[in-house]
Amino acid sequence: MRLMLIEDDPVFIRTLSDRLQDEGHSTREFLDPEEALEALRRAPGDQEAILLDLRLPKMNGLQWLKKVRHEGHSHPVVLISGDVSVEVTKEMVNLGLTAMLLKPFSSTELREVLMRLEHALQSGNPIPLQTDPASPPAEDWKYEMVLLLQLTVDVWIRDGRELNALAVDSGCWTLTREQNHYRPKTLKNYLHLKTLPKRPKWQLVLRTAEYVLGECDTSPLSLELESKTKRFEKQILDIHPTLNETENKRSQNQSGKQK
Repeated sequence: MRLMLIEDDPVFIRTLSDRLQDEGHSTREFLDPEEALEALRRAPGDQEAILLDLRLPKMNGLQWLKKVRHEGHSHPVVLISGDVSVEVTKEMVNLGLTAMLLKPFSSTELREVLMRLEHALQSGNPIPLQTDPASPPAEDWKYEMVLLLQLTVDVWIRDGRELNALAVDSGCWTLTREQNHYRPKTLKNYLHLKTLPKRPKWQLVLRTAEYVLGECDTSPLSLELESKTKRFEKQILDIHPTLNETENKRSQNQSGKQK
């Protein structure tokens, strides 16, 4: 994904840019908001998302976004700030703000924001900024599913384990041979919206998350993973109410076998 970073702190913008590039993103850095605006004018049709600081020289983030929207640019925008008022937030939401990142932010928060931006660029319809992140819109279950699998893999890797082992040990994914190496290609495809199959199997992601919870229950992120897993399961059941009956039958069958 192509990202424009507008931030007046040279150390912070360099650190953030390196972090994003390590994740495979392409970045452009601007310490001066007017230079960023000129760059946007030179290539108005570029598929690029914007990470915008609130406190900037010459004009603040709100003033900059007003100019951008007035000139007809519809790029998805994320506001980065350590302190922002409710009034400013409301104004920026009305101007089409995609998401907010409050400093200091975690890797998980950054990942979720990047997912919102990727969704916005691909669909042309940004996921609305929500005041309650625990209640995602039902139509965005694929977005939430990818976030769940990303967190699942993060917990597994931080526990000192390999991705290939997760694919095999969970029983959910197969390994594909590529240049004399076996890799979890399908699992990796589920980690990004752009490589997600047209009809993804959410059951695989849910079972993988449940497996990792059982194996890495002492991980500092296990509580977060457990919470996100439950939210995603509820979201799926809200979309497909008949799954409740299916899940009950499966539980009954398993209980019968144990007896």
